[in-house]
Amino acid sequence: MLPGPLVRCYPNWMRLSRDFRDALNLFFGPRYADGMYLEVSFLLVAQALEVFHRTKYPAATVIPADEYARIRTALIKATPKQHRNLVSARLNHGNDPFFKTRIVELVHYAGPTVTSLVGQPPDRWATEVKNTRNDLTHWNPVREGTEPGTQNFFDMRRQALTLMKTVLLRELGFSASECTRLLANNWEYRHTRAWAGQ
Repeated sequence: MLPGPLVRCYPNWMRLSRDFRDALNLFFGPRYADGMYLEVSFLLVAQALEVFHRTKYPAATVIPADEYARIRTALIKATPKQHRNLVSARLNHGNDPFFKTRIVELVHYAGPTVTSLVGQPPDRWATEVKNTRNDLTHWNPVREGTEPGTQNFFDMRRQALTLMKTVLLRELGFSASECTRLLANNWEYRHTRAWAGQ
């Protein structure tokens, strides 16, 4: 017999393991890998967060889809024929929310447990996550994000892990206040808050 809270969560976990499979694989995979570099671990968590958001909000757009369709058609029509395939391919995902926007929305979905951890406004932290992800993915000798190997990088990775854990708890059916109570007893969360000076 499962304890009360687990009985409530079990159907949600079955749905989560089916519908959010790719995000879960990215998140849980590193937890079973010994000796993984922190940069790789950070990139996998960042990717898991993006995949989670894309799965939860599959119809999310920057502007209304019909308005974007008109803009896209006009842009392709104005493009010389020899370049239309290139432009068309680039515009296929031109209305998708930016990575930073997705992170900010997940911070708000997670609730005060995470907003208090990453600071206000959360878009400042999301910008740092985005820049660091971009530095490591689209390599450039001039870095805009947090330097890997520093305490700030370690803290940001821990904060991103906490965000992922919390959105999973929310998706399982826990309220924002329940997440706060659960994480208050988690040593990793308490350690992350202590390092962040909170």
